[in-house]
Amino acid sequence: MKLRLLIVVFLIAATKMSLHAQNYLPTGAVSSIPVSTYIYGYYFQATTNFTICGLKIKYDNNVSPTNQRLFVVKFTSAPVGFNPPTFTTSTQITSFTVTGANVAQTCNITVNNGEYIGIYGYRESPCRNYFASLAGSLTIGPFSMPLTRSGATFSGGCGANPNLTGFFSETSAAGPLGAIELSTNCCFVPTTSVTQPSCTSTTGSVTLTGLPPGNWTINSYLNGSTTTTNSYTGSGSSYTVSGLTGGSYAFNVVNSTGCASLNTNAVPINSSPTIPPTGTLSGTQAICSNGTTTLSSTVNGGTWSSANPTVATINSFTGVVTGVAAGTSAMTYTVNSGGCLNTVTSTITVTAAPSAGTLSGTQAVCIGATTTFSSTTSGGAWTSSNTAIATV
Repeated sequence: MKLRLLIVVFLIAATKMSLHAQNYLPTGAVSSIPVSTYIYGYYFQATTNFTICGLKIKYDNNVSPTNQRLFVVKFTSAPVGFNPPTFTTSTQITSFTVTGANVAQTCNITVNNGEYIGIYGYRESPCRNYFASLAGSLTIGPFSMPLTRSGATFSGGCGANPNLTGFFSETSAAGPLGAIELSTNCCFVPTTSVTQPSCTSTTGSVTLTGLPPGNWTINSYLNGSTTTTNSYTGSGSSYTVSGLTGGSYAFNVVNSTGCASLNTNAVPINSSPTIPPTGTLSGTQAICSNGTTTLSSTVNGGTWSSANPTVATINSFTGVVTGVAAGTSAMTYTVNSGGCLNTVTSTITVTAAPSAGTLSGTQAVCIGATTTFSSTTSGGAWTSSNTAIATV
């Protein structure tokens, strides 16, 4: 397993040399140490002024931690020898509870030349320390700070955010030591906000704010890759990277002097929603005001609506159209898929039904006899509903 404790540092104005390039300490085989009442780390004596600006516990690919616990301690007197003695004069500068598996905790902790600093940490799920065999030094430019194994007792149990007590040196300088990566490039970390793809836009975007003064270059990284996917140059305090398809994006920013930020946390972009098909409509589009017709689509599951129900109404589920009065009305078929709507329309023309007028004539006749019917409206045609009884 390769869980390592990451401390990122940025050299402030103690020297005039450019130290923007990332530097890494060599690490050996990683050891897994359960957390009970002790956690382990290391300490060093600063040989220059600098700022700790990022802490991170890496994890192995098989188990993703729920949280990270990170501690930075400033000792007010130099430790002497190995266990015992304990460091009785110390100040816990800060502690972090970092949610997520592989997230850097940004910070701004000033370290002065000559101070003794301790770094400790563990992860949850399960609660472990992961350290590597490392006998080396923390190096910033020409300044070298030897690392010494160290441990501490704590109360509150695994999963709490305890205060550390009883700091001590290990019994030997060799053995598990927090595997440290050193970077001098944490100048700033931009803030991100995301706009996801929608039914009207097939791609998403990420807006980065808090960009440095002057010209800058934004680099994007897709799905955890360390290879730059795209680069964007410009100036100003914010910039929107658009046209992003589904995936996980991280960004860093390089300012005009070449100083690069830490990567942002991963920003997920969802896949584009699917616009549903509406199919092809069919059905008679001309009816009388007292008639009906049925519309249908080759795609099921949609609903119907009438733009002018004073002309014609439609059943929202069956598609049966009923004429009301002369005129036209657009009948809309709407299909909904995951909140994305698609519509298609068919226009119905309604013609007023003609009046048959008022009928008159004798309604009772003998077999073989005749009678005559007439209507107040001329031009119509007569029919019998039962020619076995009577013809007309």
